[in-house]
Amino acid sequence: KTIQVQTKTSTSLLLEWQPPPQPHGSILQYGIRYQILFTPNRFDDYTFYYPIHLSVNSTETSVYLRGLEPYSDYQFCVRTQNEVYTSSNSICIERGTFEDVPSPPVNVRATAIDNTTLSVFWDLPLNPNGIIVDYKVEYMTTTLNTSANSSDVKSVTTTKNQVTLTDLTYLSMYIITVVARTSVGEGNSSSEVVTLMFSERYFPLFNITVLDKTATSLTVEWDSSVDLINNTRYYQIRYRGISSENSVSGSFYDVMEATVDINSMVYTITSLEPYSEYEISVSVLDKYTSVLSRTLESVPSSAPRFLKISSISNTSLLLTWEPPDKPNGIITYYQVYYSGQRYAYGYYTVYYYCQSDSFSNTITINGNISFNLSNLNSSWNYNFHIRAGNNIGLNHYSRSVNGRTLAGAPSPPINVTVVNNTANT
Repeated sequence: KTIQVQTKTSTSLLLEWQPPPQPHGSILQYGIRYQILFTPNRFDDYTFYYPIHLSVNSTETSVYLRGLEPYSDYQFCVRTQNEVYTSSNSICIERGTFEDVPSPPVNVRATAIDNTTLSVFWDLPLNPNGIIVDYKVEYMTTTLNTSANSSDVKSVTTTKNQVTLTDLTYLSMYIITVVARTSVGEGNSSSEVVTLMFSERYFPLFNITVLDKTATSLTVEWDSSVDLINNTRYYQIRYRGISSENSVSGSFYDVMEATVDINSMVYTITSLEPYSEYEISVSVLDKYTSVLSRTLESVPSSAPRFLKISSISNTSLLLTWEPPDKPNGIITYYQVYYSGQRYAYGYYTVYYYCQSDSFSNTITINGNISFNLSNLNSSWNYNFHIRAGNNIGLNHYSRSVNGRTLAGAPSPPINVTVVNNTANT
């Protein structure tokens, strides 16, 4: 009849229910159906999202579910089975597990920017198990013949998946590890990266300017006031990402290279991240110069994440979400699309990607990541999805999520009449 779910840990939930008021016979067993709706963790096998079925003895009205994914949303339904019939699903209820510590960051790399500066970058943990709050980068010096001393460990904290280490010692060897942290705490350290502090020495060239920019390209130009040796045949272009509003992989911070014929003094760098800052240098022989420039905004290339619906009252629902991981600019507003229908017993919600024309109402919200939607109908099911917009426009829809307003008091009877009244009745 009524089911409740209590979150116990990051991997377990307690599911409880009441027997049906009219079992129409002896109850043989209860059928539990639960399915993961969302997880921040990575799974290539889509069968992971298939429903799971299990049976519970008729004398039990609760089951402890273990082995769930941390910080993941699940949907639960219960059925009753007697000697001749299996009921339809109960009201399906959604609940999420708690956060846990994340797995280690992967693909940690380090590049020497100059003789005393390192750029360290990495990819996100495969299993964040929640929202990554920040990263801690630890580093220490060592030599080939001696082990590192833990008392010499230094650390820096960043919210990005890149950091620049400065004031390092030239020709010293450094051991670097990265740890991710959620609100629960730090996970395990990444694999160690060992790098030698050494970089080629360059001397300034002359003017380099950015001629043109788009969301994914930068065009640079430089002058020719450098004395060249006759056999010099090309300029060398080097560029790397410095910062981005997007969630980027470690390769964003890699130093990329290209060569340009010595008779050309213009080059266009393509396949860049929108609204991201890059450092670009041009060198010839032992001379170089560099410039910083940011690409332009583009419409978001991903949808808002972690959309959740909470029942507030019989006429209102609370929507919360996280910004897209590829905003391609500054998110300035969100559009919420929704439609509703009266709740019917046994109604089962199907989660799918859908187009806005199937949603009858639209609300535009400024850059907030929550919204209290009011003036709804009591005991109605509502479906929602959401899009993020920046200065360029809107793009992808989030997945559709279902919520239901609470039950309200019934309205009074109408058209009350008295039929066949007498003196005594």
